[in-house]
Amino acid sequence: MAWITPKTDWVASDTIEYTDTQRIRGNYLYIADLAQHLYDVPSLVNMVEKTAYTDIFYHTDMNAFEDNLDILNNATYLFDIGAKTTYTENSLYPTPAEMNRIENAMLKIKNFLESQKAARSVLQFRLGNFHGLRV
Repeated sequence: MAWITPKTDWVASDTIEYTDTQRIRGNYLYIADLAQHLYDVPSLVNMVEKTAYTDIFYHTDMNAFEDNLDILNNATYLFDIGAKTTYTENSLYPTPAEMNRIENAMLKIKNFLESQKAARSVLQFRLGNFHGLRV
């Protein structure tokens, strides 16, 4: 999955649409794939893919976003990304501040992982079997 620039300027008049959930879901998958190259990352919580305007955004979808952010943050660097919110049926809709917190945290983790991947040292030769000597 390719990284899509997150929306970090949520305002009160914004609603969460299926395109937003697709972007967030795809970015989580991108970060998880990147993190797997550097850390031992547990599996993400399943995020239901929304593909049309008729797909309803449930509290379970928001909880999956919160849980996955928690998983990725705990498996990598433990950034201060604010308090995790748990949503329940008929609870309040996610605030713009919550959405900004989630998308900014994802961007912070992604930038950190990309910097780590670019800066890691690699051997300039291949290890293997040389005349019966294992290297």
